[in-house]
Amino acid sequence: CVLASGATLFKELENPLLNSMTGHTALTENKCRVPYIVTKQNSVEVYKSAFSLATHISEKYEISKGDILIVSCTDKVFSELKEFATTSIKEFICIEKRGDIAAVQNALEKDLFVMGGIDYIGGLEFSAVIIVGADLDKFPEKSRYYDESIHFINYSSFNKLYVAITRAKYQVAFISEKTQRISSLLEAAINAELLIYDNELSNII
Repeated sequence: CVLASGATLFKELENPLLNSMTGHTALTENKCRVPYIVTKQNSVEVYKSAFSLATHISEKYEISKGDILIVSCTDKVFSELKEFATTSIKEFICIEKRGDIAAVQNALEKDLFVMGGIDYIGGLEFSAVIIVGADLDKFPEKSRYYDESIHFINYSSFNKLYVAITRAKYQVAFISEKTQRISSLLEAAINAELLIYDNELSNII
């Protein structure tokens, strides 16, 4: 849905996944759920909730914290999330270079929170992915360069979002600010009910 939203050329093509069948066992199927959005009041609560949600998923679905990626949509959000984690004495590992399998393995072995910038997570795989910063005021990021086309920025952002979503085997969650609209890149998925708001979980974590 994200890719189709970013390329109108492909909107009329038949979806080859409509009649596909899952290879999941009942055990793995129990770890799955429809992608969802959790909303919090401000950015500090968003960052705090990212770790609370990772803990919730870990405990409820018996998934190691190191197998749950917290990914930031922009470098600014990534920097603020790391600062929050550091001051809150969270034990975490950061993915700050492409395909850093060693960092992921270290997080798994020590059961640590794992965070990654959206540009560095390609090729990696996790049971669940929590995406932070997919708000309209943050993502797509406004260009600092006048010669950069808005179409190119949107195209690049759709690709980044696709990479982030497809790192997950079982679950994808977004945490956004209540005071901001969700990114326009996700509107088609929400309208198609492929992405839902989880108000109950928003009040828990």
